[in-house]
Amino acid sequence: MHFFKKNDRIIRKIREGDTIGMLFHKSARKDREYFQLLLKNTPNIVIILDGNGLIEFCSDVFIKTVGSEKYKYLQGLHFSELFAFFDSDSTKEIAQKTFEKIQLEKEIAIGHLYIDFSGQGKKCRYLLQSIPLLDDRNVFQGVEVYLLEEAGLLRAEADERVQAMLDATPLACSIRDKDGKVIDCNEEAVRYFGAKSKAELLANINKTNPEFQNDGEASISKQKRYDATVLRTGNLRFPWLHLSLQGEELPADVTLRKVSLKNAAFAAYSRDLREVEASQKRLRETEELLRAMMDAAPMACTIRDADNNILECNQKTAQMLGVSQKADVNSLFKNFTAYPEFQEDGTPSRSRAKAMIDEILEKGYVRYKWIYRTVAGEPFPVEMTGVRIQWREGYRIAVFSRDLREAP
Repeated sequence: MHFFKKNDRIIRKIREGDTIGMLFHKSARKDREYFQLLLKNTPNIVIILDGNGLIEFCSDVFIKTVGSEKYKYLQGLHFSELFAFFDSDSTKEIAQKTFEKIQLEKEIAIGHLYIDFSGQGKKCRYLLQSIPLLDDRNVFQGVEVYLLEEAGLLRAEADERVQAMLDATPLACSIRDKDGKVIDCNEEAVRYFGAKSKAELLANINKTNPEFQNDGEASISKQKRYDATVLRTGNLRFPWLHLSLQGEELPADVTLRKVSLKNAAFAAYSRDLREVEASQKRLRETEELLRAMMDAAPMACTIRDADNNILECNQKTAQMLGVSQKADVNSLFKNFTAYPEFQEDGTPSRSRAKAMIDEILEKGYVRYKWIYRTVAGEPFPVEMTGVRIQWREGYRIAVFSRDLREAP
């Protein structure tokens, strides 16, 4: 049986057209044993009434709820007497009117019932659904009554909401028990690991980790250690290498979170890092190419940030400033000894440098004259060309300096 909520009422949706009760009444006597078996094993309270409102059959759940001894007494009673037996005459009257309405209108009736079927003083609120049983000529044959404990419905709705939230998560997510066994996953996990269905993924979940992680530790032992940690601390994040079911390596950023769900101990969220790592690889390749070009350049070349710090330079820059190592270049700039206090036009070098950096970042390309100073204190002129470039996490400046002392 499937239910959906609409306008604050829970309405029964019958996918196959006939309910068990309808099939029970339409079937030949020799086939009724089969439908009785279905009714006995349904997880809900189901009561089949004949055309006169007499109790014809009940599901095992109801018998267990009321007790077998009481049920013997209830067999053959009118269903209104059933409610009066456990509650009051007012409930009996409501039940009788409901039956008559269904018999007349041949429409499903939905209501609520607050009653203690167990006799232990614990009333439960039930959703009461009464479905008319009609033969092929639309003649009234009886009523199929469903009693659904609303607390159970709320739990079911909560489970559905959890699953909906799980599937809405854009990260591959799995739910695991206290032993680390995967008991559920979302649709993104199915896609991420290259499975055709959730069932296929869960059946092959052990294939989603390589034998060893990138640091050389066995995946099994490392996973057990991490599982124990999250159960103790409640939260854990770490890099991890997965495998798709096709054997493709899947680098991931994994977060484990302790959860309070039925049979679940923690959730594992895997953020796919394939694009990130591919981007980082392209960036490394670009940087390596740029360094190679800088080292091959016939003039001094530096990469600077917005504060004029030297991020990279070539050996030609070191030679131009009179130092032996590229690592020494940045200290000259930090100590403001790479240029004199003032430029040729009398402008302070620090403020002039800042203004030119800002201009390059704004315009993208600037050419200007500049006075450097060697480590020995000798000033010399250069022609500088500044270009805005994309470098690592943001925009930087590439500065090419042509030493005018070498000019013909």
